[in-house]
Amino acid sequence: MKMLGDLFEKKEFVVTNDEAGSVHCSASLMPVMDSPVLKAHFPGKPIVPGACILATVAELADMALGVRWQTREVKSVKFISLIEPEAGMPVLFDIVIDSPSGKVKASVRYRDAVCCKMSMTMGEDI
Repeated sequence: MKMLGDLFEKKEFVVTNDEAGSVHCSASLMPVMDSPVLKAHFPGKPIVPGACILATVAELADMALGVRWQTREVKSVKFISLIEPEAGMPVLFDIVIDSPSGKVKASVRYRDAVCCKMSMTMGEDI
């Protein structure tokens, strides 16, 4: 299952590069309210699963770099608050990728609050 398309729709997606070789990605994603993921987790009061947030960050990193990467190691994940999606309320992803080392840092915001921070290492899909 792809997170982009099945759980989220892209509203905005911006990629910039800096002189040090880092890639910055910002995405505003709208939840797909009739997604099977949200229908199952939890019926009547949906919550975006943490694993889906990690998978979305990985998919956005792939898009930003234009290559297929896989997650090698999740160094840290801190879930600060739940994402209880509502129609019309975007989930904001801010990602910094050090492409030479594969290190990825991400922050996820919903309703003007940081709900998740993470760092992981990714590498090209073999």
